[in-house]
Amino acid sequence: MFKTIRLTAVFVCVLLSSTAANAIPIVDTIDQNVFVGEFGSYSYTHYLTDDGFISGTATSGTINISFTDELGGLLGPWTAITVVVADLDFDTDGVVTTSSFFSDLEINALARVNTSGMLVVTITSLLSDIYVGQSVLTVNAAEVPEPAILGLLGFGLFGLGLVRRARKS
Repeated sequence: MFKTIRLTAVFVCVLLSSTAANAIPIVDTIDQNVFVGEFGSYSYTHYLTDDGFISGTATSGTINISFTDELGGLLGPWTAITVVVADLDFDTDGVVTTSSFFSDLEINALARVNTSGMLVVTITSLLSDIYVGQSVLTVNAAEVPEPAILGLLGFGLFGLGLVRRARKS
């Protein structure tokens, strides 16, 4: 009797460990060479659903955007660029004075990714002409367990219930 309970417990532990969530990185890269004039704006969207992303599974992420000046070189000290990710909430957003913008996705941007699978980015050049280069969005998504594994877990729990019921009798 106790041997059966131990074997069932081991079986359930194995099933539980096999359904543990692992972070799967999903990378969406947009290669662009878009001119943005002084005080001009440019918006684009990262579509994660094209890369196999399942809404509601994002746990963390980063965004990295590169910029060059109108001559194709590094930005000068007189350059200022605002980057708005999702909504202007000073969450993931920032002001850039260098040739790249790098930020972790904060709660509001992650919420937007989790609800729609998309992330809208708006670039505004404040003091000079710029080119928006490559934009790389990396999202770590929790692995969704397969239904068959969850079914096996259910059978294991059902078996535990039967053993417990038989023990009471």
